[in-house]
Amino acid sequence: MEGMLQILNAVLDWLYFGLISPAFQLLGQGLEFILLKPLTFLHVPVAVQVMLIALLTTMLSMAIRHTLKVDSKNLKFKKEFIAKRKKQQDLRLISDWKSRETLYRSTDRDLDEDFNTHLAYRYSQYVMIYLLPMFLILAWLNTVFSGEKLTMLYGSPYVIPLAGNNSGVEGLSVTFVFLVSYVVSLVIGFQLIKFRGRKVFSPHHSQ
Repeated sequence: MEGMLQILNAVLDWLYFGLISPAFQLLGQGLEFILLKPLTFLHVPVAVQVMLIALLTTMLSMAIRHTLKVDSKNLKFKKEFIAKRKKQQDLRLISDWKSRETLYRSTDRDLDEDFNTHLAYRYSQYVMIYLLPMFLILAWLNTVFSGEKLTMLYGSPYVIPLAGNNSGVEGLSVTFVFLVSYVVSLVIGFQLIKFRGRKVFSPHHSQ
């Protein structure tokens, strides 16, 4: 048993240090060369670079959302769930109360299972679409724009220094600027999706 655990640990170490970690490092270097080097060459402030990366992350999340067909799948589930609920309500027409109660409990259990499965699926989508890209990009940004590098290059560990204020806040970090920009970009993105949906399904447009 101990020997098997040692083999498993060795395999996991090889996977992480031999494949996963080098792959992420290579990907991070590629992103830095493609995205950040041109912006730095153009003397774009670090804070603006972080905001632009947050916008690109939002676009990536929206692209994943579109690829997974989230809206159409949610609409399909709602239609099917409403149809099943309607069939369940029709059970009230059964005169035999024992049969009615048995069938009602059975369909109610099926509806609960369908709803719980849908919730689990929605949560996995949420992680895959929003949280995973956010954390991966944020980890990369905090490596590229670490406090030590920012202090060495600009004299401050913050992308937006706020020295000389009475609030006690010395500045805005990479994490803060990225998260705020990411959330704002997502809100704008969802509003654009709603607006486009209303435009597509408006009576004037359908004509």
